[in-house]
Amino acid sequence: MYFLNRSILIVKAKQPFIDWINSTTVPGDSSIITLDEVNREPNVYLIPEYDSEAELNQLLPSAIECIWDAELSGWCLDASTWPKEQSMDAFHKWFDLMVGGMVHDLLEDPLVKEEL
Repeated sequence: MYFLNRSILIVKAKQPFIDWINSTTVPGDSSIITLDEVNREPNVYLIPEYDSEAELNQLLPSAIECIWDAELSGWCLDASTWPKEQSMDAFHKWFDLMVGGMVHDLLEDPLVKEEL
C-alpha cells in the first residue's frame, strides 16, 4: 500500500443540477435523469494535501472552478447552456461536497495520468 500526497473532494449532485441536466436534453428525447442515477457513482477529485481548514478554504475556490467545468461538460458540451452564475454559493446549491484527508493506493501498478 502507498500513501498519495493528495486529498479528495467527492461531489454529489443536488436537484438544481439534475433540473439543468434535464433541461439540456435533445428535443424528442423523453428520458429523464434522476438524482439517484447521477449520485450512484459520484465524481472524485484529487486536490493538494492540506493541514488546516484555513488551508482547505484557500484551495477550494480554484478547485471549485475546475469542478464546475468538469461536472457541466460531463453532461453538455454546449457552454452556452451552462449556468451564468458559477460562484461558490451557487456550487453549494447545486452540489454536496465531501472532503477526504488521506488517499491510499492499494495497488502496485503505477498511476497513469492522462490529460483531458
